Formats: sequence, structure tokens, C-alpha cells
Amino acid sequence: MTRCGVTVAALAALAAVVACSSSNGGASTAAGFAQQYCALLAPCCADAGLSANTSTCAELISALGQGYNPSAGQACLNAATQASKEPGFCSSASMSSSACNDVFSNSSSSGGSGSVQPGGSCQLESDCAPASGGGASCLGGGFSADGGLAGSQCIQTTTGTAGQGPCIGTLDGSSTETSWSGDTAPPSHAYVCNIASGLTCNQTTHQCSAQVGTGQACDQDQDCVAADYCDFSGSNGSACAPRLANGSSCATSSSACMTTSYCDPTQTCQPALPTGAACGSGNSAPCQSGLCVNSKCSSSSNTGLALVCG
Repeated sequence: MTRCGVTVAALAALAAVVACSSSNGGASTAAGFAQQYCALLAPCCADAGLSANTSTCAELISALGQGYNPSAGQACLNAATQASKEPGFCSSASMSSSACNDVFSNSSSSGGSGSVQPGGSCQLESDCAPASGGGASCLGGGFSADGGLAGSQCIQTTTGTAGQGPCIGTLDGSSTETSWSGDTAPPSHAYVCNIASGLTCNQTTHQCSAQVGTGQACDQDQDCVAADYCDFSGSNGSACAPRLANGSSCATSSSACMTTSYCDPTQTCQPALPTGAACGSGNSAPCQSGLCVNSKCSSSSNTGLALVCG
């Protein structure tokens, strides 16, 4: 299974750190755009207790932030400037403004910006040619013509509606999980189902299907409505079950707790920790924001920002 989902906010932030020392203002160049975006992000880095690692960011922006669009850059800066005045700007939701989707040609949330056609070999999503009005995925673990395992290959994608297939993944926020199983080779074109529309990619039928409720069969947590999880411990097979209250045992599944809780080391559901609370280094599960930085819960849940600031 491959998890993809680099937001343009993360790319823009990466460019920002690289170019913070530049004297070139305005959004007419990538350096000027980056300089201004960096200034907007500085309070977020401080809030997360992070400092900039310019060498790491330079490497990342070289690989990811290509094809700068000046008009899109200005629109992104306008939206980000306005958003920076509001509480919660440093959250992933605010930083992932749709106004920033086309700042870099290879940073569109739909994925894909290259020339490799469906079925061709790829290493990154950006190697693949996107579908018209859609995107592309570099899917690992495909099959060769004789049925054997092959390397990663390009698949063009579009957003699916209920009943459309075959699908290869489910979009959940800014992250897409893609996979393909079965005896046949992956298709050259596939759909991505969106959790926001109540749809998940059914791993058995390979179709975009409505999420189901308590007692219904499931293959993964995403098959179930938000109030449920996929319980694999039942005697009659896996089925959606209500998430567990704090204090309950989560020994059978670390994802069984309520979405505002986590499964602690004693395998007990506990309330997620607020910003500033102590957390194990590198262990983000206990934090409400989903990000543990320098052994404390940060208010930012944007992993792109964590990469940018260091």
C-alpha cells in the first residue's frame, strides 16, 4: 500500500525556507514568492518549536517544487496573507488552501505532471502524465504481463462517484492511500474515492462504495462511517463496530478508540493530549493535532510544515 499526499502548502513552505534570505520581492519569481511565504510561516515554525533546516529543504524543493506559476503564486500569497490573520492559520486545513493548488506544476493535489504514460515505469507520482481533468498515481507492486510482480507503474486517475470502478485508492483529507490486489494487472485508468463524499474504495469490488455502519462487513477502517472502525476480531468475520469509549481496551485494534482519543501503550483508550502536553519523541498518536515535536504536542498538524522547519 502506498500513502501519497504532498500538499502545495508543503511545497510552498519548502520553497520559502530555501529562499528566506533572498532580496528578490514580489511573486513574479519563485524566489520572491518563497520569501513572502516564508515570512507568513515563521510564526508557525516558532509555535511548533522548530527551526529551519535549509539544506534539507533545498534538496526537497529541487525534487518537488518545479514549474512555478507567477499568477498562481500571487493568488496563493493573497489567500495565505488573509488566512494568517485568523486563529488556527498553522493548521493543515488553513495552510492547504485551494488557492495554492497550482503554484508549482507538479504540486496539484490531483497528482502527476510528467510524461510517462499509463503502464510505464515510475519512481515518483510526478513522473506520470495526468489524466485530462484528473491526476496520476505511481503505484507500486503491480503485475507484469505474465502475472509476476513488477515495479511501480503509472496509472491515470480521476475522482470517482458511487459505483464507479475500478478504483485504486481513497482520498482522506490531503492523503491518498492506493493499492491494487487480485490476479489481474492494474488498469491504465482508475478512480480515487473521496471520504468527504462518504465514499471509500472497496478492496473486494474495486468500486467506489458508500461507507457502511455498525454490523456491516468491512476490509479496512475507511469502509466504515467515522463513528465506527473495522473490527477484525469477530467470529463471523470483520465488521464495522462503534468506536470505544475512553478506558476501554483497544488490544484488538489500535484504531478502535474514538477519533478524539488514542490507544496508549497499555492498550487502553485515552483522551488525546492538548497542545503543549508532553509526548514521546516521534510518537504523534497521543496528540490532538497529530504532531509531537520536541517531545511536546504541537498545535500544527501539517507534516509539510514539520519538514520545512526541521
